[in-house]
Amino acid sequence: MGPMRSFFARPGLVVFAPLLLATGCGAGAGDAGGTVVDSAGVAVVTTSSDAGNLPRWQVGESLLTVGTEDTPLVRVVGAARTPDGGVAVGTADTHEILWFDARGALTARAGGEGGGPEEYQWLQTVIGLPGDTVAAFDLMSGRANLHGSDGSILRTYSIEAPSRGFGRQPPFARLDDGTFVVRTEHTDDPYPGHQAYTVHLVRRADGQTLDTLASVPGREGYTVACGPDDSAVCTVGIAYGPATSVAARGSRVAVSGRGDEIRVLDDGVLTRILRLGEPAVAVGPDEVQAYVDSLAASAEAAGFDPARVRLLRERQSGAPSGTRMPRFVDLAIDGAGRIWAARGDVAGPRWDVFSAEGFRVATVALPPRSRIHQIDDDRILISRTDALDVETVELRPIIR
Repeated sequence: MGPMRSFFARPGLVVFAPLLLATGCGAGAGDAGGTVVDSAGVAVVTTSSDAGNLPRWQVGESLLTVGTEDTPLVRVVGAARTPDGGVAVGTADTHEILWFDARGALTARAGGEGGGPEEYQWLQTVIGLPGDTVAAFDLMSGRANLHGSDGSILRTYSIEAPSRGFGRQPPFARLDDGTFVVRTEHTDDPYPGHQAYTVHLVRRADGQTLDTLASVPGREGYTVACGPDDSAVCTVGIAYGPATSVAARGSRVAVSGRGDEIRVLDDGVLTRILRLGEPAVAVGPDEVQAYVDSLAASAEAAGFDPARVRLLRERQSGAPSGTRMPRFVDLAIDGAGRIWAARGDVAGPRWDVFSAEGFRVATVALPPRSRIHQIDDDRILISRTDALDVETVELRPIIR
């Protein structure tokens, strides 16, 4: 079964978003082979989907784990390694940034819920910057704070919408040139009915928009009139709809529009398009039914009452669905410029690793329910939730 897509919220609507579980089955050095075609100066790299001849990288046991009973972590929104061998972690539950040393001991904390200059109303993202500085972004107040390793605020600036028609969103990555990359999206399609969104990646510095790096097809939504008098609009997800993912590091940006290919930009210029050679996996009635059943089961587990679960089934069953499973549902870039892509069209799912030149060189197994925050040559920083819903941040070795 392919990835779980989410309901998308509109103001005044309470929606349910199932969790995408990222696992993997893994791979070492080598590649699957492939072809390169030049298209107006852009290298189109096509490789095989068959992972049988690829090395399997493994993720070893944790070298550092934070998120204990003394300092629990709930809803991690970002994590980054620090120069002293520790980690900085942002949590949406307490709206705090926490610093841990290489032994896992808490050394500093900043933030907290509130509207003060050092507090956060909606801590949405935490990004590691060069040295020991981290950037924390509050979506509600539209404010960004740069914190030192002792938690002190070094600088503050505002997050503004890139331009008219774009929502205000915090950056998700910082490039080597000091600019931040922001993902935002919009649609001009009316409600209710079918909406197709466009994702825009823009570069910003000092709170100002510099340029647009890429615009690609984004998610799709399906809305219906709802509420006691049909005065509200409810949005349901599209089963196996487009899966747009983005990642950035160094001078490289990767984006997968609709989940079918990966577009790679270096220094703001499109240089590569990564594709798989085999046809995409088709979606049929059985896959759509399994998707609806999974949503209903997740809703029941979350405590939804039976009437609400039935309504969920009815609305989701009446919504359109995709015709093929997205190939790529999440992206990350490691310190060597390799692109890690979570697959949504294979059993698992799994992560594939593409070399800096665009060839697949490995597959990787991650622990269940993991999220990648940072990948260096031989270390990977993840957050994960175990079977008891305990959330931790872990630094693990990559074994090739």
